[in-house]
Amino acid sequence: FIVPEHKDIFLDSIKKLESFDSIVGVEFQMVKKDKTLINVSLSAKIGNKYSEDTLDIFCILEDITFKKSCEINLESKNLEMSLLLDNIEAHVWYLKDSETYGFVNKAHADFLGHSIDYLTNRNLYEFLPKEVAEICIKGNEEVFSKKKTIHTEEWAPNYKGENRLIEVTKTPLLDSIGNVKYVICIASDITDKKNAEEILKESQERIRCLFEGSMDAIWASTVDGIIVEANQAAADMLGCSLEELINSNICDFYVNPE
Repeated sequence: FIVPEHKDIFLDSIKKLESFDSIVGVEFQMVKKDKTLINVSLSAKIGNKYSEDTLDIFCILEDITFKKSCEINLESKNLEMSLLLDNIEAHVWYLKDSETYGFVNKAHADFLGHSIDYLTNRNLYEFLPKEVAEICIKGNEEVFSKKKTIHTEEWAPNYKGENRLIEVTKTPLLDSIGNVKYVICIASDITDKKNAEEILKESQERIRCLFEGSMDAIWASTVDGIIVEANQAAADMLGCSLEELINSNICDFYVNPE
């Protein structure tokens, strides 16, 4: 029996045979005698016409319940994957060959200033400056040829035209006979991190210069009095070399008054 709310779908499809000699793949739901709900697909074709009111209609009714269940499960899995990939800061994409994107996540699409649909199956030369594309392709070719994961740092312009330093891990996915089928790429924008590291390095170097060049004796020791760092002025004041001073105990240099 056809589910009541789907009867109109069935009847409308049959009426279409008045204008077309066939219909294909009309989907609706039916209820079996045991009350089981099933999904079916109807295809029909007009056969012999005996009179204005009498004709043959050949119908094929296919149970597609399992197929529909698989489609629903696949759609659910795709939604879960999209929720995961599109809500992380990391850039994720895969390569079909050294020059062609397969699919990208939202973070990577936003970085490049294009939609996910635009970048899907797109050649790198179509959305990257030539010199940038060539550098990326060279790294991609290495993964495809060596069949090994590589880690690289590559400069790439974002959608604003700003050069950003991208840390990328490219991992080959092999097929059953050992050929590279795809290359999975995961990347992070480390420009700000690198800039912060450079600023910290410069700051430490300035402090080091002040420390070593000071005319005042400066040293650092553990709670037990072991000198772990000192400047030349401290060594000169205590009458020893800097090498002798480091790792010695500060107490060794004190003369306690009686």
